[in-house]
Amino acid sequence: MVGPPSQTQRLGIATLAIVAGAGIQLASQYFTSSTPPSVAVFLLAIGFSAWYGGFAPGLLALALAVPAGDLLTVILDPNATMRTRTVDAAALVVVGMLTNAMLLYRETHARIQLERRQDAVERRRTADHLTQERHRLLMLMEHSPDHIYFKDRDCRFILVSPSLVRGFGMQTADQVIGKTDFDIFTKEHAQPAYDDEQQVMRTGIPVVNKEEKETWPDGRVTWAESTKVPFRDTTGTIVGTFGITRDITERKIAADALREAKVAAEAANLAKSQFLANMSHEIRTPLSAVVGMAEVLLESGLLPEQHEFAEIIHRSGNGLVAMLNDILDFSKIEAGKLELEAIPFDLALAVDDVVHLLAASAEAKRLELIQRVAPGTPVRLLGDPGRLRQVLSNLIGNAIKFTAGGHVFVDASGELVDEQHARVVISVSDTGIGIASDKLSSIFDKFTQADTSTTRRYGGTGLGLAICRQIAENMGGALRVDSTPEQGSTFTLILTLPVAPGSSPKLPIQIDLSGTHVLVVEANAISRRVLAEQLATWGCIPHCHARSEDALAETVVCRLAVVDAQLGGASGLGLGQGLREGVHGAELGLILLTALGQRGDAKLAEGAGFNAYLVKPVRSLDLRDALSEVVQAQQFNELHGLVTRHTLAERRGHGSSAVHRRERTRK
Repeated sequence: MVGPPSQTQRLGIATLAIVAGAGIQLASQYFTSSTPPSVAVFLLAIGFSAWYGGFAPGLLALALAVPAGDLLTVILDPNATMRTRTVDAAALVVVGMLTNAMLLYRETHARIQLERRQDAVERRRTADHLTQERHRLLMLMEHSPDHIYFKDRDCRFILVSPSLVRGFGMQTADQVIGKTDFDIFTKEHAQPAYDDEQQVMRTGIPVVNKEEKETWPDGRVTWAESTKVPFRDTTGTIVGTFGITRDITERKIAADALREAKVAAEAANLAKSQFLANMSHEIRTPLSAVVGMAEVLLESGLLPEQHEFAEIIHRSGNGLVAMLNDILDFSKIEAGKLELEAIPFDLALAVDDVVHLLAASAEAKRLELIQRVAPGTPVRLLGDPGRLRQVLSNLIGNAIKFTAGGHVFVDASGELVDEQHARVVISVSDTGIGIASDKLSSIFDKFTQADTSTTRRYGGTGLGLAICRQIAENMGGALRVDSTPEQGSTFTLILTLPVAPGSSPKLPIQIDLSGTHVLVVEANAISRRVLAEQLATWGCIPHCHARSEDALAETVVCRLAVVDAQLGGASGLGLGQGLREGVHGAELGLILLTALGQRGDAKLAEGAGFNAYLVKPVRSLDLRDALSEVVQAQQFNELHGLVTRHTLAERRGHGSSAVHRRERTRK
């Protein structure tokens, strides 16, 4: 549809209309020799301009037409009198005003009709929208399984859904309309519901998902979950409430049954745990006697066959003791009776004790058992050293059990998180069979191992790692694992413990070997790195080599040499003499490290010219004191005799508990 002309177009049309009217009058005068009435000529111009231009252009055309018509009348009819000209002008004005008034009415009427048509369309659109909204509401009310209702300010039902009608046990909605909860429920339920609805209308705050107990006159009890919101009219005034109620009776019954079953299961589990704890104590008493008597029997000069039988009894008894210990700890954890101490202890000594206790097992499988406590690690801590040793013993024991060749590396490090607490990280890495990725998430579950063949091949209850994780969590820490099948596993224990008061939070260093050049010959890269780190901590300058050929080619003069007895198939015993014949001289102090520790090795080391003999894994305290002993002997030209861990313990005035336990284990 083409829109109305603009103001400029209207003025142009009015001007063209006037010119056209003047042209008509001139033509009439020329051809007919008579002067037409000005009204007839300019009526066309005025009507034309008003029709297309509106009221304002019509008046403009009229204003221009009066003097123009008068001028033409004078020019074309010089005999016209003033009266004639006045009558013509007045007639022209009257006719023009009437014409514009008529056209203005037409325009106004058309606009009114258009507005009425637009209002009718809008009303029809609004009615359609309301019809659709009503249809949606009716569909919601009709098919929703929830109970939907509207109430007035007196809490009477004014609109209800069919599901609510059926829930009330009635046939039609008319039986519900106008009633209140007091007419349907007992007062026990109706009064709280009424109070909630009055509060919603008073405050405008809805009640959302409130659990309600519905009591019926026939004695039935049901449960519902209700949401009630204020119902407002078009002006925003609250005139009632709108609510949705969902029946949750079945869910409530199921939840109650589940809760009762959970309580019963917890009680049964507690009784089972207490039973296991009592039985473990009762069984361990006679079993300890069996193991003890088997040890006595083994030392009583038995025949070879009898000794073998007694060995089987002793080994099986120890296995049963370990299993009972796991079951006892697990039952304590489940019964909530696992108690932790908070006493001062030395982290480095705790790690040393566990490593040396398990060193014999590693030696039996010809594994490198390496330990390290990183320099600067806070070691004087408050905690439960017994439980810490239990966790480390289990992790290191598993690493030895599942590793056929290579090494097991125990690495402890830590730092102060504030003045009173330290974060300690202890990792146990091995080169064993590893764990499949789909088993990592369940490896800490109780009675779980990587697969069933593992249990048959290696034994165990499957409780050890579950107990370790629980102990770690009870100590406020965590235990995690990273593993690659056939490449090994790393178990990491993370603890945050208080620093023991009145003690140094750093690893104590009591020896001064600053500037001492030490030659290190070690085939295992991790052991070589640990030795270099320990020596650097004490101020020594390490020169590390993996092969004897490289060590013999060392050009820096060293005062001490730490040599591994097993150098990739070669023996380190013969290397000592070669080193003394080189640049280091005959006064070179030699310390031999061995992972085997067989009887008679100390004499072989002394015969090969070594000054100290230590069995791996070497305690940091023993290595430090051995270096000190050799340096002191060099100063007094007394490089004779052999320093061992036993001589070091005697000179310190006390024995190492780990050494003593290890000797008892060997016996």
